[in-house]
Amino acid sequence: MPDIVRATSPVWLKKKVRASLHQRGFCQPHERPPVDLRNILTEPKDASARCKDTPFLLNIPLAKCRAIRSVAFPCADDTTNPFIIALNQYQKTGDQQQAETILRRYYEAVQPATAGELLGVSGTTPGGAFALSPLCYDYPWDGEPRETLLRHRKMYIVAEAVGHGAKESFQGWHHFGPLHRDRIKLEAERLVNVYHGISEQGYLRDDSKDGDIAGVALFSQGDYVVLITKGHHRIAALTSLGYDSVPVRFGLDRVSFVHREHAARWLGVHRSGYTAEQAIEVFDRIFNGYQPAVCEDWNLELSRLRRLLR
Repeated sequence: MPDIVRATSPVWLKKKVRASLHQRGFCQPHERPPVDLRNILTEPKDASARCKDTPFLLNIPLAKCRAIRSVAFPCADDTTNPFIIALNQYQKTGDQQQAETILRRYYEAVQPATAGELLGVSGTTPGGAFALSPLCYDYPWDGEPRETLLRHRKMYIVAEAVGHGAKESFQGWHHFGPLHRDRIKLEAERLVNVYHGISEQGYLRDDSKDGDIAGVALFSQGDYVVLITKGHHRIAALTSLGYDSVPVRFGLDRVSFVHREHAARWLGVHRSGYTAEQAIEVFDRIFNGYQPAVCEDWNLELSRLRRLLR
């Protein structure tokens, strides 16, 4: 579809055209059902070489996963991931209100003012790209134009929230605060519902667009981790329930495979204002499962919460 037509056509028409094309077998590579390699391969690098532009599914150890996007919480029992902590507390007490309290404290504590604060980028200058809203953050390997990010993200966030029962208005993003109290309650309900679904039925996936947890593979010195980009409630529930690994779909993101040694060539270094040093700084923080400095208040708050909720 030409750009001018895509930009001016109403949403319902674009959906109708897209559905019609799909029925005839025309679709973007990322829209294809994933190739299931769970019982064939174990390494994302081998799978990406085999599948090229086609999405694929691979079992990934939870210990190698980093969740809640750029905040990059490890998926482990000793994590400070608020979703996992909330579910662990719910598992102990059966009290959804306590899970909601944990989430509320997280969203009150972690409120980045800028994209630079959320990313944990050092050496930024006032008025630059990193001084924009945290909703405008992009990864150094993406390089997506920042002027489009805020509009697209708000549309996505509202659509996702409405799909789970929220009011049709922008109430914040569930990755960081501030978040409206109605959305916090909704997030607690979503977590508990996902937890019960997996606990009672096991983890069920399908080939639909939202049928899998999705991720980006980061490679460094012969090792890899997976940055989760979709399915944060599901992966929190799986961690809390004691799963060792999870099926992750690759190939849905703008860039799905990132090599540290290629940092100087990443699009964000050329388009989004990163220096090569800043790009590597963000990569290494996420790879190692460290959180940006804006999370320090959450760590302090978590210590107090753990004493209160014993």
